Amino acid sequence: MSPDEEKTPPANEYADYTAMQSHPWAYALRKQQFVMFKEHRINLLFKEAEAVETDLVNFTETSDREIMKVFFPNGNYNCLRFGQYVDKFIFWAVTGGCYKSDKNKRVWVWTGDKTDMRHITDIRTKNLWRLMDNGFPIIEEIASECNRILERLKETLHREYTPDVSSYFKARLENLENHPEMVSYQRHLNSQLHKQYRWYFQRPPRQGGKRQKASAPQRIPKVSVHQMMKHYHIWLKHFYD
Repeated sequence: MSPDEEKTPPANEYADYTAMQSHPWAYALRKQQFVMFKEHRINLLFKEAEAVETDLVNFTETSDREIMKVFFPNGNYNCLRFGQYVDKFIFWAVTGGCYKSDKNKRVWVWTGDKTDMRHITDIRTKNLWRLMDNGFPIIEEIASECNRILERLKETLHREYTPDVSSYFKARLENLENHPEMVSYQRHLNSQLHKQYRWYFQRPPRQGGKRQKASAPQRIPKVSVHQMMKHYHIWLKHFYD
């Protein structure tokens, strides 16, 4: 091996995290791994999370301040999280990765002292998920909180970012405005508003003085909050089984 080859740092195998935005839980884990690899911390010894006192009856809300940090880190809006799967990022910000559900609508809450995806996905912390007394009201409370945050995001973009008149921002804002209300269960989905939701792209810049057409809108069917919780539950089982 030549001296130059010895100096070449290994490629960061976790750099594909941006392609995982359709599943924020996978995105969160992959991005964390990406940063840890970059900082040469990827092989740190695992420190097991400890159980803390947790409300097993009621949904515990995340503070608005923490939620808004997800979408406006350092005071700037995060383009990726306002993208095609903004609803899943809203769900993720509201729950903080601490709630999951199965097909029978049973709900579990994470009782560990960390919500670090590296710990949540470790089989040694599987016992830190506790079954809640009644899952139905929890799912409905999460959906209600998601809709409140959806409306707040719309208001914030209008109030603080409307001076940005770029076609890119306008497309983001229009798509957010057209986003339907988030629902608790699949049976509440509207065939037009949710199942036929369309994502519109911004117009490309002029070329040769001619206005270019935007790409055709993309159909992105929306799912219920319970469906997101179920997908998260199934994804976690992949690590535990």
